[in-house]
Amino acid sequence: MTSACSKHDAMLADLLGELAYKIESLDAGDRGANVSKCADIVRDCKKELTRLNTEIRGLPNDAKADFTAAAESHRARLKQLENALEVKKKEKTTFAADEDITYGTTIDDPKNEVKAMLGRQETHQNDALSSLGRTLGQIQQTNTQAASTAQELARQGEVLEDIDKQLDELGDDLTRAKKELNAFMRRMATDRLILCFLFLIVLGIVVAVILHFVLPANDKLAPPPPPPK
Repeated sequence: MTSACSKHDAMLADLLGELAYKIESLDAGDRGANVSKCADIVRDCKKELTRLNTEIRGLPNDAKADFTAAAESHRARLKQLENALEVKKKEKTTFAADEDITYGTTIDDPKNEVKAMLGRQETHQNDALSSLGRTLGQIQQTNTQAASTAQELARQGEVLEDIDKQLDELGDDLTRAKKELNAFMRRMATDRLILCFLFLIVLGIVVAVILHFVLPANDKLAPPPPPPK
């Protein structure tokens, strides 16, 4: 978000510098084309200013102050240049009464014109340096945030490694528990088989006892054998 604000800020500084140069270079020969070009630049400046204000609304509170001040400075500068453009539109001559609205100088001769041009370049350079300073400040802030983020990521990486170790230990515990459960199930099956054999043995004993007491009674009821001849 701050990089987008820095981009719009730098774009506005460039457009305003170009607009100031175009306004001061208006002359009778190509006045119509230059006035139209100035109007286009004014529209572009307003669009960039709107975009900058939109981006500023999404910034955290500690980052809004610098860009809000820059936006207000650009707005005042644009208003000043619009007024200068209106004055230039009404002028009928080029070099007789051109007013330098930005610096309050009248260009009466080539020397003054050169001075005015140098002044405009200096202003443009100052705007660019100011924009660059804000950009560098935002870059430094971004680097600080990146360092904090890297530390947090490193800490989270250590936490994830600990979790991975715990999961490995849990997997080993589950494997041991599975083996113990299988052994317990085998013991249960063996115990059931032993119980079945014991049941069969007891059942056999019971049957043997019943037969022991039942068969003699049947022998007594049987008819006696015939006497020998």
